[in-house]
Amino acid sequence: MGINRTAGVLTVTRCPTLAALEREGVGWEETHCELACSIMRRKHTELFNPDMEVRCLKLPPRKGDGDICCQWENRLEEDSSATRYPP
Repeated sequence: MGINRTAGVLTVTRCPTLAALEREGVGWEETHCELACSIMRRKHTELFNPDMEVRCLKLPPRKGDGDICCQWENRLEEDSSATRYPP
């Protein structure tokens, strides 16, 4: 997977919600991130371009504090007639 005019990767390195859930130690971080964050990332992406696809590349649990929180791929199909930013 490459980064170009129609695809990109968002890597979250700091997430206060994830940090709080990890401190609680109940194990809710996997459920929260899988459900709430997945929906939120898709809705957020739709604001920029409803034709853009979102795919999760990595979710918690983390291996340690130095590991990334989550990672997402955003992709617009090459044959899409939608406007791309920047043009």
